Amino acid sequence: MQRILLILVGALVLGADPGPRSSADESAASASLGTLVAEGRLGELEQRIRAGVTPEAGLMAAVRHDSDDALRLVLELGADPYGRQASRALFRAKRKGLDRAARVLTQAGANLEGRDPNGRTLLMLAVQQGNVARVRDLVGEGADVNARSNVGTTVLMAAVARGRRRNLKALLDSGTEIDAEDRDGWTALEWAVRSENVEAVRLLLLRDANPNHIDRLGWTPLLLASAQANPVVVHELLARGARPNLRTPAVGTALIRGVYGGSREVIRQLLAYGADRRRGFGGRNAFEWAQALGRTELTGLLVVGERRP
Repeated sequence: MQRILLILVGALVLGADPGPRSSADESAASASLGTLVAEGRLGELEQRIRAGVTPEAGLMAAVRHDSDDALRLVLELGADPYGRQASRALFRAKRKGLDRAARVLTQAGANLEGRDPNGRTLLMLAVQQGNVARVRDLVGEGADVNARSNVGTTVLMAAVARGRRRNLKALLDSGTEIDAEDRDGWTALEWAVRSENVEAVRLLLLRDANPNHIDRLGWTPLLLASAQANPVVVHELLARGARPNLRTPAVGTALIRGVYGGSREVIRQLLAYGADRRRGFGGRNAFEWAQALGRTELTGLLVVGERRP
């Protein structure tokens, strides 16, 4: 179950990646044009682009060889100044101190927020790749830490899914919106709980992520952790203010979800933090759900003095 869930989470974050072939073709084209740029053969560069080589490949070649003339040429020949390749070229120019190249790109409209077909920015891609140094540099250059992909996932969610603490901390230190929702109403904390990333759960809660957020299907982080039978995450959430008796119409209470999960330790922790045995869902309280599901190992913890009407 958890393995399937992690695969689904990873797919949502990463989207439909262009794949190795596309990246290899892009690199080869850039290297080929780079030779022409390095040798100042701009006439041949123009011919190659007019013959069908993507002008975007020339952006990185021009910056790599610090040629303002080549940069202006490929922009005139149709290189998209608002796309991801222009953003990459601008980022490289900035990091290498190539002020003239950076100025040419900026004046043409380039910025660090150029996106790939899946709506991912350079910062989101760096986070997904686990590139700590690049994430730090992009954040320092002012990249948008609240950018979203086409499916609504934020940079912070990508960091949670990738599991790099330093990237997550860098984003939180930069003022990212911690409780932003994706298109399903999940926050970064819910991503962390779903992937059972205890370290991310702790860090997000320490930064005041909302432990009682309800997504569009009626789940809260505590309801999820209880259903997943994860006592460590349940404890972290309860200790930072998760409400043990919060009940949603679609899912019920954490105690009942804990019964489904089947963990005695989760049930004990919920009860220790004041979970009400009498609160029901679907016409049954937690004790009755334990009986109905055959969770006999849990019924002794859930006996109540009187049945819920």
